[in-house]
Amino acid sequence: MTFFETIATASRAGNLRFLVIGGLAINFYGYSRETGDLDLLICCDGREQWLRLFSDLNYSVFRDSRSFLQLSPLEQGAWPVDLMLVRQGTFEPMFTAGRDVNLYDVQLRIPSLEHLLMLKLHALKHTRLSRFLKDFLDVEYLIRINKLDIKSENMGNYLRSMAQWSCMKKYPQHSPSSDSLNELPVLELPSDPNFDSRPPRIDHQVMLRRIAENIRWRNSRPDEAERRAAEKISAEFVL
Repeated sequence: MTFFETIATASRAGNLRFLVIGGLAINFYGYSRETGDLDLLICCDGREQWLRLFSDLNYSVFRDSRSFLQLSPLEQGAWPVDLMLVRQGTFEPMFTAGRDVNLYDVQLRIPSLEHLLMLKLHALKHTRLSRFLKDFLDVEYLIRINKLDIKSENMGNYLRSMAQWSCMKKYPQHSPSSDSLNELPVLELPSDPNFDSRPPRIDHQVMLRRIAENIRWRNSRPDEAERRAAEKISAEFVL
């Protein structure tokens, strides 16, 4: 059983739900970039259950700030895991609005494009300088690739409101497809200025193998062939 199959099976057995966020989710919205860890959004009510689940998988806590957990695997080359914990009132609408995708041949759930942008803009607001460029490029390419009109009134209101909140507020009327979105409850995301997220420590050869695996499932993304044809990309190269 693969790592992702194990996570899916163990979480179902424990009645635990999650969203895959971070770099793997970014890839499913068309922006191809490498990532070295697995980022999950979970409900804080299940914190102890998740810790037991990963302990059973030979993970230990590397950093813990209550709202953010970094877990290190005992096995060399295994995926490091980062957990972001949110309240039930935030998790439920994000999970409901999410979409199921095929990730390494396993059906897992990622946030909607709007919620993923929300997470990235929240990260930009609270990030350290060392992470700023990565998060900024994630936002830029999510907007570019998904053809969001940042000059539109709705998108402008959305970006301005994101820059001003200390917590997540109601969405403006915007969607990349229909330009309409029902109001959602207040969504609160945690921040911890003292939490210093460390890059995952992965052997170079392991990362090269992971890149090769990523290319295969990126090629199977919905509308990937159409996107490449429109952008005149005949093949994906990784140096």
